[in-house]
Parts: sequence; structure tokens; C-alpha cells
Amino acid sequence: EEVERIKAHVFTGGLDIVKNHFLFCCNTGLRFSDSSNLRKENIITDKSGMKWIRLDQKKTQNTLEVPMLEDAVKIYDMYSSYREEIGFVLPRMSHQKVNSYLKIIADHTGIKKHISHHTARHTFGTSLLERGVDLKVVSKLMGHTSIKSTEHYAKVTRKNLADVIGKLN
Repeated sequence: EEVERIKAHVFTGGLDIVKNHFLFCCNTGLRFSDSSNLRKENIITDKSGMKWIRLDQKKTQNTLEVPMLEDAVKIYDMYSSYREEIGFVLPRMSHQKVNSYLKIIADHTGIKKHISHHTARHTFGTSLLERGVDLKVVSKLMGHTSIKSTEHYAKVTRKNLADVIGKLN
């Protein structure tokens, strides 16, 4: 619901750039360092037309190769002229500036909790798990080197419990 509020709100200038960067990461699970350094050559289109992110992660040095959700592709497409001119997929800003703008975005959209860029990555992992995506698949999509890292995102909620019992019934 909060992501939808951010998505629906119209911002201008730097706030719009931060909004799009945040939403891109809500739909890719990328860390700030990886999303900021993502270059046009890191996006590959396969034979079926699906876009994939392929990059060596800054934190782990491991290669990440994951398909992009449609909402991420829409944001990617938004910055095509920027990408052709500068080479980066998204406009670049400092991590500190992004997080300070996210506080303003939260205020404008009525979000009462603290959000930072890492919230986007957490949102990606949590939303996949809540939709029933297998923990191992989520781990791979997030570029984790260990399943233990992914378990941090796996919260058992009342809804999860009710869904499981509903399926069993």
C-alpha cells in the first residue's frame, strides 16, 4: 500500500528521480551501490524480449543475473535518453541525498515510518516471500550468498498463517 502511494504521487525534480530510483529497487531488489552503478551494458534483452540485469555485485563480488519485472522495465525505459548520453541506467545521486529525499517523500505520501533506500530492497524480498515465492528463489534474485541472509526478510504474518490454513482446508 505504501509503495502504491509513492508510485501514485507526482513529484518533480530530484524528488521524482529519487522516487523512480526507489521504485526501481522495489522491483529489482538491488542494493543502492549496485543500482547507482548500473550501466546500459548491464541490461541484456533475451530472445523472448525479457530484460535481464547482469552485474558483478559490489558487496559480494558475485555475478547477479536476474530478470526484470515490468515495473522496473518501465522505469528503465523512462531514462533512455539519459542512459544513451551518460551511460548509467538511472540518474546518479549520493546515498545521503537519496535518503534525505526519501524522508520528504514519506512526509508527502503520509508514510509515518522511517524509510531509506534499503527499504526498497527489503520491500522486494518481503513482497516476494508474501506472494509465496520459494525462499531459495528469493535468495537468488537478491544475490545473497547464503539462505540465512534471505531469512531476515521472511516474516511470518497472520495473513501467511491464514493463507496456509486456507490452502490446507
